[in-house]
Amino acid sequence: MEADLDHLCHAGFVRAVLDAIPCGVIVVDGDRRVRQINNVLERVLGVTNQEVLGRRGGEILHCIHAARGQDGQDCGLTDDCRDCEARKAAMTALSENRTYRTKAPLQIDAGGKIQELLLLLSAAPLEFRGERLAVVILENITGLEALQRSLQTSARATIVGEHPRMRELRDLIREAAQFPMPVLIEGESGTGKELVANAVHEASRRAARHFVPVNCAALPQGLLESELFGHVKGAFTHAIRDKKGRFELADGGTIFLDEIGEMDLSLQTRLLRVLQEGAFERVGDTRTVRVDVRVISATNKKLKDEVAAGRFRLDLYYRLCVVPIVVPPLREHIEDIPMLAAHFAGKLAPGFGGGDPPAVSAATLEILRRHHWPGNVRELQNVIQFSLMKSRGRAVLPGHLPAYLNEGDREVGPPRPQAGRKLNAQAVAKALEETQGNKRDAARLLGVSRATLYRFLELSRRHSSTGGS
Repeated sequence: MEADLDHLCHAGFVRAVLDAIPCGVIVVDGDRRVRQINNVLERVLGVTNQEVLGRRGGEILHCIHAARGQDGQDCGLTDDCRDCEARKAAMTALSENRTYRTKAPLQIDAGGKIQELLLLLSAAPLEFRGERLAVVILENITGLEALQRSLQTSARATIVGEHPRMRELRDLIREAAQFPMPVLIEGESGTGKELVANAVHEASRRAARHFVPVNCAALPQGLLESELFGHVKGAFTHAIRDKKGRFELADGGTIFLDEIGEMDLSLQTRLLRVLQEGAFERVGDTRTVRVDVRVISATNKKLKDEVAAGRFRLDLYYRLCVVPIVVPPLREHIEDIPMLAAHFAGKLAPGFGGGDPPAVSAATLEILRRHHWPGNVRELQNVIQFSLMKSRGRAVLPGHLPAYLNEGDREVGPPRPQAGRKLNAQAVAKALEETQGNKRDAARLLGVSRATLYRFLELSRRHSSTGGS
């Protein structure tokens, strides 16, 4: 009878307490094997409590340092685990019988991508049936829902659009994916360069390995060196443990160097060596690390101009630009706006309570077509997201659009578009020459809308490509 009461207490009361905690909870034994997780972690990780029993904590959290072998048998025992704060928290609660609170960085494998989290941990001892356990509460500062989306949402890249330039882009992605040569992606901000890089990776033989993105403009150059190549404990202030760099994490897979044009010359020299030899040293270390990594880089700058200005190495440029890919700005394939708007509406609607993919009205699409889109596809996605907020996930009407679009995207000063005005090749060429190729200003000079000018140029291009037939 007493055993039955204990069982009821364990299965009922304790479980209810764990499920009432709004953060992730793991109960581990003295061997750091999982004895219980709460419903928050079940939902976030997409597993049941029964499925994780007996496995190591690092394994179920998808820690990149957890063993690649069976049952996470090396989790907590590798060199990378020595300074792991999550392991330290559990061990302190178990061995010293006291509560331990700390912050712990965690690098996880989220659907083939490396994601860095910062967890708030609180580990406390628990005696149950004569056995000492540790209850570890985890709060992801960036939000457990973000982790859930990373782990449960497919990372498949979707290149949307049927404009000839977008079809050419997809063909080039498929061709580039077949060979592990470096790829340089150029295009304006917001055109989807990381999406293209992801698509190349996922269509390649390296798709089963990691895709590791690095924003070269987001970190000071000193920190960027450590981020790329790693460091050893004591290499600099606050280097309290050894850390693998992104190149090591990408071994066998792909590293994506976004905003490569922002990298300084000294770091470019180190990168050149990696491309030539596949070797480097961690910051503060003399041991050489060798990796097999495919490098895809991207920039919104003209790297040839940066080379001419002495800000980018010519030899590095030619190493990176084996396969050049140019992503067109949205204003050059405005015919794809209806398809893109529908794609984003369907993708974003669930976050606003929508069920079936909401329609985007014809009047709304006409307003979207008239806009210049300086922020490109990213701006369009933001516009659709805002509009779905206003429409509560239902059909998107003109009144749901941001105010600056409903104001008609007005130009300052004459001339204004003239209804029914005809274009000819000579007038268009002259206008483009006078505006140095700026289509927005050329349309104003011609007295037509930008959409009209873009349609004329596209029809002219198709006509010339078919030999006038």
